[in-house]
Amino acid sequence: MTDTLDSTLGLKRRTLLQGTAGILATGIAPFVHAQDKVVLRYLGTAVNQDKAIAEKFKADTGIEIQYVAVTTDDVTKRAVTAPNSFDLIDTEFFSLKKIVPTGNLKGIDSKRVKNADKITSLFTKGEVAGKKVGDQGTAPVKVIYLEGEKSKAFAKSATQFMSLIPTTYNADTLGIRPT
Repeated sequence: MTDTLDSTLGLKRRTLLQGTAGILATGIAPFVHAQDKVVLRYLGTAVNQDKAIAEKFKADTGIEIQYVAVTTDDVTKRAVTAPNSFDLIDTEFFSLKKIVPTGNLKGIDSKRVKNADKITSLFTKGEVAGKKVGDQGTAPVKVIYLEGEKSKAFAKSATQFMSLIPTTYNADTLGIRPT
């Protein structure tokens, strides 16, 4: 389907999916007939790939989620070298320094995310209970905001566009300071 659309109509898979999602979101098209089913390719590790979520999403939208489960390193590699091989990416904060400069990541418009303002201040401001915390390594506050929707650079302060929305806190996310 992608090759046919690209060559004959000049359309890209992502444009088709965005248009379809937009039409479905408005509710003005109660019936959409497509020759091929619409599939959202979700690239990430298996941590957040849940069959029940995929089934509910399909029931609500008619769009199938195709999970593409790979290692963290392979998520980064595909984001950099094969950005047209997926539609949605689930990645790690530390991988963003390799992905964002390529321009292959579209920023998330935080105004369209219902609870974006409730993301922990540790990630969005680099503070807990109003107190600044260390920002060693890839502290989320350093990579969570982009300069713009299609930016290749991280913003120095909060903007409307986020590189990712944190969803999973693993045990390896914690650090212990000897002091």
